[in-house]
Amino acid sequence: MTTVLASSAQLDHTLKELSKHFDAIENAIDTIEHMETRTRLRESIKLSREAMSKAALQLTQQIGKLVGCHGA
Repeated sequence: MTTVLASSAQLDHTLKELSKHFDAIENAIDTIEHMETRTRLRESIKLSREAMSKAALQLTQQIGKLVGCHGA
């Protein structure tokens, strides 16, 4: 169980780091002059963030279920 909780904490840390990278990418996108390219890349980053958030939520829910099963 300790390993699961440690992995959960590592997941949280990794997600925060990935979010910082997404922020940096968005800042770089803002410097692109070509509007169509900038818009396409912004949409891509938005979809990537959403996918990451959805996956993280699902993992968190599964971890919660696993911890709940072992705690019962």
